[in-house]
This record gives sequence, C-alpha cells and structure tokens, in this order.
Amino acid sequence: MNLTWKLFIAHTRQQKVRFLLTALAMIFAIGVVLWVVSAYEAIASQFDEQTEGFVGNYSVFVVPKDADQHISSDVINAVASHPDVESANPVMQFRMMFRRAEELPEGENRSRRGLGRLGPSVVGTNATESRHPLLEGRWLDPTTETEAVVSSGVADALSLTPGDAIQFRTENREVVQLNVVGIVQQAEAGVEFAMTRTKGGAPGGVNRGPASLAAYVPRRIVPRLTGSADATNLIEVRLRPAKTADVLGDTIASASPALELLRMEDIRSKISSGFAAEGARNQAYFVTALSILASAFIIFTTLSMGVNERARQMAVLRAVGLRRSQVAWLVLVEALVFAIFGWVGGLAGGWILLQILANATPALFPNGVQLGVASILLTGLCSFLGALLASIFPIWKATRISPLEAMAPTPMRPRTSRWYMLATVVSLLLIAVNPLLVYAVTLPERLRFVLILLLGAPATVLGFALLAPLVVLGVERLLSPLIALMMRLQAGLVKSQLSTNMWRTTGIAASLMLGLGLYTATQVWGHSMLGGFMPGRWTPDTIVKFPSGLPLDQFERIHQVDGIDSKRCLKVAVEQTKLAGDPLNAAERDSAVRQDNVSLIGVDCEKAFSGDDPLFQLSFVQGSREEALAKLKEGRFCLVPDTFDRLAGLKVGDRITMIPPNRPKDPVEYTIAGIVSMPGSNWITKTTGIRRHFVRTAGIVLAPETEVREDFALPTLEYLWLDPKSDVTGEQLRENLKSIVAVGPAARPEASGPGGIGPGRRVGGFGRDELQVTSLENVRNSMRRRGGAAVGAMGWLPLITLLVVSLGIVNTMAASVRARRWEFGILRAVGLRRFGLVKLVISEAIMIGLVASGLSLAFGILTGWTCLGLVRYVSNQWFEGVSTPLVVPWSSLVFGYVLTFVLCFLAALWPAISSGRAEPLSLLQAGRAST
Repeated sequence: MNLTWKLFIAHTRQQKVRFLLTALAMIFAIGVVLWVVSAYEAIASQFDEQTEGFVGNYSVFVVPKDADQHISSDVINAVASHPDVESANPVMQFRMMFRRAEELPEGENRSRRGLGRLGPSVVGTNATESRHPLLEGRWLDPTTETEAVVSSGVADALSLTPGDAIQFRTENREVVQLNVVGIVQQAEAGVEFAMTRTKGGAPGGVNRGPASLAAYVPRRIVPRLTGSADATNLIEVRLRPAKTADVLGDTIASASPALELLRMEDIRSKISSGFAAEGARNQAYFVTALSILASAFIIFTTLSMGVNERARQMAVLRAVGLRRSQVAWLVLVEALVFAIFGWVGGLAGGWILLQILANATPALFPNGVQLGVASILLTGLCSFLGALLASIFPIWKATRISPLEAMAPTPMRPRTSRWYMLATVVSLLLIAVNPLLVYAVTLPERLRFVLILLLGAPATVLGFALLAPLVVLGVERLLSPLIALMMRLQAGLVKSQLSTNMWRTTGIAASLMLGLGLYTATQVWGHSMLGGFMPGRWTPDTIVKFPSGLPLDQFERIHQVDGIDSKRCLKVAVEQTKLAGDPLNAAERDSAVRQDNVSLIGVDCEKAFSGDDPLFQLSFVQGSREEALAKLKEGRFCLVPDTFDRLAGLKVGDRITMIPPNRPKDPVEYTIAGIVSMPGSNWITKTTGIRRHFVRTAGIVLAPETEVREDFALPTLEYLWLDPKSDVTGEQLRENLKSIVAVGPAARPEASGPGGIGPGRRVGGFGRDELQVTSLENVRNSMRRRGGAAVGAMGWLPLITLLVVSLGIVNTMAASVRARRWEFGILRAVGLRRFGLVKLVISEAIMIGLVASGLSLAFGILTGWTCLGLVRYVSNQWFEGVSTPLVVPWSSLVFGYVLTFVLCFLAALWPAISSGRAEPLSLLQAGRAST
C-alpha cells in the first residue's frame, strides 16, 4: 500500500470521532444542496407540459407590442388568408369584474379561492370550439348574446356550474347577465402569473398572451360591456403541420401598429423565468455557493487541526526522508476523502429523504422525485471544490514544517504583531471591493453583476475571515474580564484561551460567520427592502372608496357620521392618468416607480397642507411648503414625488402633461410647485383602490381638487381621505358609512374614452366591495406580519448552514481540550477544581460565540447594504428608484444569535465534562505525550 494512504489510515484510526463528525457535516451540507436543486429540477420538468397547457390547441399568437394598441383588420385578413395558416381566431380580451347572478343557498359551502389580485379577464371570441379541454357543459354559441363559458378557476371562485349565470355591470351602470353553458380547463395559476411580468422583472404587468382566468363571451356583446368599439388585441393562430411561426414574419413585420409573434418557445421562456422557477433556480445557486463555502470551512478547520496536532510527527517524518510532495499529498488525500464521503453520503441520504417525502406527500411531487444531472454535478462541485479550497492553506502550512521542528513545539499564533496589522489592512481592502463595485464604480450592469459575483462576494468573505484575528484579540482584551467575573475565574486564565491557537479559533469563527452572517444579511436586506414599500406616516390614516360614487353634496352628511373628525376629513378627486411623452422612460426600462402613468389626487390644498398640524405632513426635497401652497392656490400647479427628480431630472417650475382617460385628445398641463418625499406611496395606491385603470403607477401627484375634477370630469364623490377618531376601527367606520351609501349611486361619465380598452385596463364591472375602508396602519401591520414571515423564511438556509457547521465546533472544542491537556493538568495540580476546569472550557465557547457574533453582525450589515444596491441597480431593475433605507431588525436577529451561543455551549459541553472528569496525572501524561 502507498505510504501516503498508510499514514492517512493510521491518522483516521487515531481520530475516528473527528473523522465521523466531519464526514457527517459534509453529508448534511451536500444533502441540503441536493434537496434544493432537485426541487428546481422538479419545477423545470413541468415547463413543457405547462406551455402546452397554456397555448391549448393553437400554435402561435399575434399580439400588439404596445398593450394599448389593437390589430388592424388588414393584418387579421392577411393572417387568416395565409396559405400556411389552418385557422385564425381574432379575439378581444380585457379585465372586468363580474359576479355570480344569484347568491348561493344558505349553508352551501363557498369556495375560498379568489379571482386574483388583478381580477379575471373577459375574452370576446367568435371561435366555435374551445382552446382548452371542456370539463363540463358545452362551448358557447358565438351567434348569441346570452351565453358564456368560464375557466375552472372562475368556476371554483364563484361556485359556478353549467346552468348558473354571471352578471357584468357596464360603464353606464347597465347590468348584463349571461348564462354559463360550460367550464373549460384552466392553465396552472403560476403560468399566467409568469406571463404577467414587466420588463423590469416584477409580476403584475400586462399579459398580452391568451388569458387563463377568464370568462369567454360572444364577441358581439363586447361593445355593450366596454362601452367602446370592438377591437382585436389578440389573434390565436393554428398553423398547418410542419410549419413554424416564421412563415408569418413578413406579415407581422410590416404591420402598423407594431405587432409581434408569441411563439411556444417564447411562452416556455416566460414560464422558465417566472417567479417560482427563478426563485427556485436562484435558491439552488445560492445554496450551492453556500455549501461550497461551508464545506471549505468545515474541511479547513479539520485539516488545520490535524496539521497543528501532527506538526511534530510530520517533522519527524520529514527527518527520516518524507518529501514535501508526500506531505502535501497526505493532507490532500484527507480532504478528498472527506469530499467523497460528503458527496456519496449526501446523495444517498438526500435521495432517501426525498423518496420518503414524495411518498408521504405526493401532491408536492406530482412527477415523482428525479435525481437529475444538475443535482449530481452541483453536489459534486460543492464537495470537491470546497475540499480543494480548504486544503490550500493546510498544505502550504504542512509543507513548511522543517525537520528541526521535531525538537521544539510549533507556535500556535503569529510570532509578531506585524502579522495582525498586515492581515487587518488586507482584510479592509478586500471588504471594500464589493461596496465599490456596487455603488462607486460606473460599469455596464452585466459586467458589474459578474464582477460582484466572482470578485466582490468572495473578497467580502475572505476579508472578514482575515479580520477574525483582530476581533479575537479585541474580545480577549475587552470582554474576557467580564466573562471571567461571570464565571468566577481568574481573568488571566480566560484571557489567553482564544489566541493561544489563533488558526483554530479563526477557522471556527469564520465557519460560524458563514451561517450567522448570511442570516443577518438576509434579515437586514429583507427588512430594508420591505421598508422601501412601507406606507409612511405623511398622510391621514384612512382612505374610503365609494366605487359607485355619491353626489358631492353628500360630503356634508359624511361630516356627521359617527367616528369621523370633520376637521381631519377631505373629499379627494382621484384619476389614474397617463403622462404625455413618457418622461420616466417606462417604455425602455420600467420599474416599481418608472411607469407611464400617475395617480393624480385632487385635494383641498388649504386644508391639506396649511396649519401647524396639516393633514399631509410632507417633507420637501425641492421648494418649501409655504411657496408650494401659494402656487397651488393660484391654480395649474402640483406636487410630485422625489422619484420624478431622481429618474427624470424634473425640477420645480417644470411642466408635466397628463392625458385624461375620457378625453385623450385634450391633454392638460400642470407646473411643478414642489418635489416631496412620499415613502410608501406605491403601496398606498396598490391597497386602496386608487389605481383605477392600470396595474402599476409611477406614484401620487397632488393638485387642487377643483381643477382635477374639471380637467378629468369627476363630478361625483368617490374617495375620502381622513383621520378617524381614535376609538373607531375601520370596520366600525365602514358600518357607520353604510347609511350614506344607501342614498344610491351617482351617475359617473364613461371613463374609457374613444381610445379603446387595452388588456391592462379595467373597465366597468362589480367591485370586490361596494364600500372599501382602508386603514394605512392596518396595511403597515399586515406588511410587517406577512413581509416579516417571508423575510424570516429566507433565513432558514443560513441557519441550516449554521447547524451543519456546528458539528465542526465539536471537533474544534475537542481539539482545543486535547491541545491543552498539559496546561489543564498543571492547573488541576495547583488547585483548580473539576468544575472550574469545566467553566474554563465553557468560557472559551462563549468567547468564540462573541467573536462569531461580532464578525457576523459586521458582515451581515455590510452585505445587506450592498445587496440593496445590487437589487436596486444591478440584478433586478424593478426596484430602481425605490428608496430603501438601511434597516437593522434587531428583534429578528435575536433568534440567530441566541442559537449560535446555544450551539457553542452544546459543542463545548462534552469536552468540558470529559476534561473535568480526568485526573490531573492522566492530563499531564497525555499532554506530555502529545507535545
């Protein structure tokens, strides 16, 4: 047998527990990777099936490039008459709420499924057959005006069966009732969700492909429902066998307005880049990188301990002829064996657990569990790359051992303070790389992202690992006296425990930092991103929406409603209107606040902005409250959010032009009187029904109420913005306002205008509630609760890494006790009690926890801060322009840090007890033999 293998086997027999613990930690680390990567592979295996289910029995779809445009009759005829087209079905689809015509009988179970946040679509079609399989009933007769077919999702939400009826309410308040004659299979909910992605990458855009959650109606009834001319915005095309969508390229290329083809591969690409798939894919990459680092630190700590403990042995071997290359191979073989055990054991153990889970919950794995190539390759990469990275320094250290060192003990800490100074300088330079790449350097986004991934992130981890010795010294000098006092030990005994073996302490602190630091980073990043959308306290608390509208003179009656403070109640005029010229460049690069429309809100400026305690407590970025109020009183002025300055460079005195939805040929112009900070305005418009026509909006623009009502034809009272009395809840206020609503709806003029209905516009329909009362405080609480749960869920992978790494802590503490047996024997011989020795080992664990906590907190805050810039400006431009203040959620971090100290304590418990039980003579004999 090769000498290297003989030496390795002999060492393994001597350190069986350490080998098993390290191998077990590697198996757990690789098992986590297998678990996550196999989950992504399970999602990816359904892409083709989901694509076929979404397109139905058609081959390709023709859609306008601009969602608000329509397809001309010339193009429709050209596509229908094309020799390679078997059939072409032009349709018009738009979003419109509808309801079940009759209430369900008392006691009948109601579905808990809703119609989605965006609402259902209505599809006007002349097709004589369904695009999707029929589940019940028959397909509609397009020559009638009384029939409808609904998708299975609509049927579940409204508890519909063939023979029931649904009702629509048009813009002119007419109620149209259609009989449901059939139910068709609906594509999976996640598919249409993936199709409604904006260019910036967030959900909630316009699905220009075929609708899924929908009611299919005869096309001839569409003008009656929408109040505008029937216009095609989608052509469903079935090509002849063996033909591809390219045959329509010339026809589509010459069309005006501009059109594009939506092919099968385009839809599959959308689905594969959807939030579910993208989230699973990113999680797989993240876990792979995390596992590589975890494996590296686990093996590094074990190899370093082995090199340190066998330094004299290696020196003797070098003295009797062992070459440096053989020493290097000895360390590398140990690393590779750990890698093989981790890879094979992780695959086997993870596969068994996945099979058990799949058998217990088959709904989670409809296609069964698959061990794909990606799972095998990525787990192997984690194991072997981690092993190779971990072996570099121990190999270098082992090959530097001189035969002369067999005669003297090997130093366990740097000989001079220069090493600490050099390590600190290098660490600070490395730590600065990532922030510079994210915030300071101007680079193309793709190049910036690659550099951050390949250079910035590793530099940050390595930088904080090199900073660990300085933190160790700081904890020893500053906190060891306090720990000694708490443990009732002499300060001198506690002070030198960590730095006695600096390499070992640094390795375990860096290992713990990997899990705890990333947990801190996810919490800091998540809560900071949540803070960017949290509604601020610059507005009154409650927004009331009367979807049907009330006469304006009813506002005086509202003042008398119990629970309303008349001095802090405003009637507001609301319209969601497009901006002329697209000043925010939404067509090229949209984001949460880079849109082509705004939510214009007309208010009584004197009541809203004046006084010592104004209803709107705005912070002015440009201009002042007094100057802006004077201009607003003059008329034709407005206040805009600070994003207009950051994204479009607009200043006070500039003009913005808006296009009224009901008079698109008569734009109106307002001059900017002030630029103000409106934190969370995006979420305010989302939750209160202020977004009237479009799914997204650039933000809130405030202007005088009288002008807004006149410019946008808003003669009715539809919104209130108020501060209710302190003892009144939103539900109580809603009940109190019902008497006002009972007066009856006011007529509201048609808002769709001659421009037609695009697929992203909502028209008419029944609202989700006849009276909507939204408390912004409740919105904030809901966001904290739901957002906090989502952010907390992101921390489970780092915490699992922390648990995996904790197995290495046991090795480290055991090695620390073994290395100091002579010292412990002397202490016991001169009078230190057994329990005192136990407390000494526990104190070391506490200080390791303090070092890891200090490193992790600094690492996590810095990483979270750089991730804010990474998400906002590099990896996901959807968040561009959103103001995200750095938030450190101390209450959310407590669990991770307490867990770290618990793990350190548990890891030290057995080594502490075993050393305390040993007799002084046995400690002296064992310690002498090892040195």
